[in-house]
Amino acid sequence: MSEKEGINAENCRVLLAAYMEKDEISVSKISKSIGCSTPTVNRILAGETLPTIDFIKQVGILVELGYERSEERRVGKECRSRWSPYQ
Repeated sequence: MSEKEGINAENCRVLLAAYMEKDEISVSKISKSIGCSTPTVNRILAGETLPTIDFIKQVGILVELGYERSEERRVGKECRSRWSPYQ
C-alpha cells in the first residue's frame, strides 16, 4: 500500500477483513494485538460502528508489519516490563 492511499475510516474495515482472511487470523487474536475488545472489533468489521483514529493506526501497523511481528513487539514489551536486573 502506498503512502498516498493510506488507511482511513472508510477502508479500514475492508483492509482488516482481507488481512484476517489472507492470514487466517481470528478476531480474538486481532483484538488482543490491537488492544480493543472483541465485540468492538466485530462491530467495526460488520460496519455497525466507525473505527477510532487509534484503531485505524493499529490496523495500519498490523497490515504493514504483519500479525506475527506485531505480536512479537507486544510480548517483548510485556517481558521487558516484568524483567528487572536487580531481582
